[in-house]
Amino acid sequence: MAEAPARDVEITKGPKGYGFNLALMGGVHFFRVIEPDGPAHKAGVNPGDRILKVNGQDVRHASHSALVTLMKQAGTVLRLQVQALSKDQLQTLSKPPPDEQSVSKMKQDMQREQRQQTQLMQQQQQQQQQHQQQQQQQQGRMSKQISSSSLKEGQVRLMLVRTDKGFGFNLSKAGDKHFFRVVQPGGAAAKAGAHPGDEIVAINGKSIAGMQHSDVVQLIKDAGEAVEIVVVPQKGRASMAASDSTFKQISQAQERAKEVIQADAERVRQAKADAEKARKASLVEADELRELRRREQFEHDRKIIEENLAEAKKDAETLRARMKTARESAQKVGTPLELKNMQDILNGIREREFSRLKEQQSEDLPSDEYDRQVEELRREMQKAVIEQEIFAVQAAEWSKFAVDCEQRRKEEERLAKDEFERTKAARERDLEFLRQKEERMKRLMEEAEQQRQKEIEEAAAKRRQQEDKLRKEAEARAAKAEAAAQARKEQQKLFEEREERQRKMEEEARQLREQQQREEQERRQKLQQRLDEEEEANRDRFGVMLKRRVPEPKGNPSHPMIGHLAQRKGAANLLHIPLSNGMKDTAM
Repeated sequence: MAEAPARDVEITKGPKGYGFNLALMGGVHFFRVIEPDGPAHKAGVNPGDRILKVNGQDVRHASHSALVTLMKQAGTVLRLQVQALSKDQLQTLSKPPPDEQSVSKMKQDMQREQRQQTQLMQQQQQQQQQHQQQQQQQQGRMSKQISSSSLKEGQVRLMLVRTDKGFGFNLSKAGDKHFFRVVQPGGAAAKAGAHPGDEIVAINGKSIAGMQHSDVVQLIKDAGEAVEIVVVPQKGRASMAASDSTFKQISQAQERAKEVIQADAERVRQAKADAEKARKASLVEADELRELRRREQFEHDRKIIEENLAEAKKDAETLRARMKTARESAQKVGTPLELKNMQDILNGIREREFSRLKEQQSEDLPSDEYDRQVEELRREMQKAVIEQEIFAVQAAEWSKFAVDCEQRRKEEERLAKDEFERTKAARERDLEFLRQKEERMKRLMEEAEQQRQKEIEEAAAKRRQQEDKLRKEAEARAAKAEAAAQARKEQQKLFEEREERQRKMEEEARQLREQQQREEQERRQKLQQRLDEEEEANRDRFGVMLKRRVPEPKGNPSHPMIGHLAQRKGAANLLHIPLSNGMKDTAM
């Protein structure tokens, strides 16, 4: 029966979570419970759907705890690839656990699968070595190979899980592209398969083409505890990335086999404890025979590995000498900067290869003595092979570098000679142009001198005209000023005459007031005298003394005309005089 097609779903985390329960049975992860109207139900997930990928990472061979951890690190949005299981597949998963015979058969199948995966890994390593040999035959510098191949290799998806030290890499931007500049050995990026120089294409499914460096960094920070990065490996890295992916699949398959075997063996031991005790005696004899065979196999394997190791070290020394000779030849024709850049590239390759080897050999040695010794020899053999390959690459690259530098020096000499000839011809053209320009400037200066003399004469004539005009205007202004001064003198004279008249009028008014006061005094004295005489006559007549006095004048004793003139002192024209108490007015 054909399997259902895989489909991609996206689940947004709600207040109560994603709304599903997971289960693992028979090595298959599937949804056991889907909450009605929950985020998973709304995304189209059904009970019994198999989980294939989480955020682009294959989880078919992952453990249950690893799957749960990966989902928790996904953040608020969970991207899954699921597949609907048929009824037959669900029935197969729901069958009871196998008996001891099926467990033994399963162990054999798992061991056979491991051997197949190991052979596949060896084939991948052989393909990788062949690919490196093909790289050595290509022409051009290694930096150019790396930059050009990064545009031709396929894309690789990496899943990075944040550790207590972060994601373990530093970014760099060159033009419109973003790269891994530093990948910390043993960090999250290194474990996922990232390497310095790999170009970053997308983050969490979002293309970063044309984005600023700060926006890319912020996008990674917003990803949470896990981030999915799509990269284009550096040239020479694609096959290695494939090998790393295969090795990862092998490790996952081994882990899955180990979990299944341990779980099933535990159930068998629980069910067949008595039968296990009965077989122990026969197993002791079998163990002794197996130990003897293992010792013989160990001696044989150790001898072969030691012979291969000695041969590999000898070849490595030969390649080292060849590399030194090639480097000395390159130092004769290369510039210090070119030599430094080339040495940095080769050192980077060496460090990267040994870092990968160290990561591959980071697992603990087997507890068994024979396996431990074989593993130590195998690791030493791997190191010798890496040394041999690195020296071979360095010798080839230094040789090609020397040839490139020699051709570049010749090309620079040719370009310098051509540049000298061009400069010489250009200088002669410039000299001829300067001579022509000098003659032209001389002619222009003569014409300019004539024009300047003409302009000076015209300016002198114009200036004389202006001076005449200004002189006439000055004379006119002087005449006007003289007339104005005369007018001011006349006005001053009129003002002085008016002041004199005003002063005379005030003097007359003052004299008039004094005369009026004298007359008033004489009038009061006469009136008082008459009153006294009348009082004397009345006393003689009536025998009573009647005192009468002259009434004091009320208000201003001065004449209204004089007071008005005093208030209007300085007036030039007197149109009317206001009425005052005691003043008579007669219309005429």
